[in-house]
Amino acid sequence: MTRLMFVGCHRIIESVLTLQFDRFLIPVPEQTIIYLEPIPRDNPLFGVDLFALYRSFGINTDRFCLILDPPVDPDANFRQFGPWIGQQLLKLMAIDACTDDEILLQDADTFAVRPYHYFKENETITFVLPGETHTIEYFEYVTKFLNIPRQYPGSFITEFLPIKKSDWLSLRTQIEKIHNKNWMQAMIDQFSKDRQVTNPLWFAEFEMLGNWFMYKHPDMRTIQQKRYSLNDRSLNEYRKYGIIKQDMPFPYYNCICLKLYDNQGQLTLDEVSTLVDYLNLSIQDHTDGQNE
Repeated sequence: MTRLMFVGCHRIIESVLTLQFDRFLIPVPEQTIIYLEPIPRDNPLFGVDLFALYRSFGINTDRFCLILDPPVDPDANFRQFGPWIGQQLLKLMAIDACTDDEILLQDADTFAVRPYHYFKENETITFVLPGETHTIEYFEYVTKFLNIPRQYPGSFITEFLPIKKSDWLSLRTQIEKIHNKNWMQAMIDQFSKDRQVTNPLWFAEFEMLGNWFMYKHPDMRTIQQKRYSLNDRSLNEYRKYGIIKQDMPFPYYNCICLKLYDNQGQLTLDEVSTLVDYLNLSIQDHTDGQNE
């Protein structure tokens, strides 16, 4: 089982925090491929040895592989639509390039704090957000690319997604059958057409993938993601009081999502260890080995 994680240059410190909670992933990934965005010279972490940094925080990198994005497919001009669409297309290309039969897509700023059995008995168990929705364009692209209606009234944008490679291949085939061209070229052509009408473009890889998987497997197993958004306010309270006054009522939450924005004062490396200790103390009495 291979995990694909995408680390932007401004999310390196978040990934240091996230990877210290891998014990809640069941199974623990056999391999992790990190796609690292090039770090600009004005970034304080320019030139950092990423895996040495991880190891300094006790993260085992023996089964980690580093790819400096974007050279998955150097001929695909997937960055032409800006960083948002470019990142989504990079993830899809990484899934396509992955040779494992079982894949976990995980964003670098979200981690489980309750055991998450994302593959169990040869089935995927997918996080969902019932009742949550997003811009309509996300779901219009499900229909444009796959010719299927939206399958789920909530959202698959949970920053986690277990994938069977066979399901990805069926999605790729569906796009190519509908559009009569290579799947990536079909997406680029559609985005190019839509950009003439609206800009920016809004597309979510999690919604396209999740809706297709549910279309293929109507009885697909899902669990509700109950996320705590650790935002700038939470971090500032931690800095001031040593606790997060916005109470985190474990065991209700099963994930933490770091919503720390570039212009609001980022998490620092010096804060990571103490924050990890604080979070571990907050959750240690509320884990029973079961998905909630």
